[in-house]
Amino acid sequence: MIEVITIIVAIAAVTIAMIIDSTAWHIRALSRIEERGLFISRTNIFLYGGRFFSLLYMTSLSYLVDIGSSAKEIISISAIGFFFSSLSNHMVLGLRGVRKRFVETAAWALRLPHRSHDIGAAHFRIFSRHSLTNPLFMLSSLATFIFSMGISIPYVIASTFPEYRMTFNNLGQIINSLGMLLVLIVIDNRMYRDWDHGTILQSNEIYTSSRTCGLMMASIFYAVAILIVVA
Repeated sequence: MIEVITIIVAIAAVTIAMIIDSTAWHIRALSRIEERGLFISRTNIFLYGGRFFSLLYMTSLSYLVDIGSSAKEIISISAIGFFFSSLSNHMVLGLRGVRKRFVETAAWALRLPHRSHDIGAAHFRIFSRHSLTNPLFMLSSLATFIFSMGISIPYVIASTFPEYRMTFNNLGQIINSLGMLLVLIVIDNRMYRDWDHGTILQSNEIYTSSRTCGLMMASIFYAVAILIVVA
């Protein structure tokens, strides 16, 4: 029973963490120029909340490894978790009516000035020629995939080589740092620049689609890994 609850917690935690990470820039887009400092500080709090759920996901996987879960089981949980993360990212932020309500509610919870969420930017299709050749889309998809691997692969390997689980846990932190560097150096710089230039709504469309794609890539990666393990 405890194992089943832990699996449910892991899947729910990674889904919530990814939604929070995807929502921050939508909230920032609500701000006026003189309010940007306030919106940045409050959304940073929001993002740290997302880190809590990422840690909860990793702690759940750690517990499953400690009680003897197999690599196949950890891979399956990761595949399902990232699938639901991708699906939820699209359903919450990709569908405009839902996104409007969710972003405005999140801004209200952060006690930010009331502002109607503008969803007037042109729709960005995930698998169009424009999306697949857009640098922001490609880099953000890659960063999302790397981060997903960083918080899950160490536990897959540790379930096979438990005597080295601390080493693989630290290896996961190194993988995470590579993804975060990509976000900080390239993606956030592009988003802040577009915020200054007044094109943040269009960039948010691309960013949301790239997150959906990166998470689905992680899910497919683990789905293929399950087939290899079974074979």
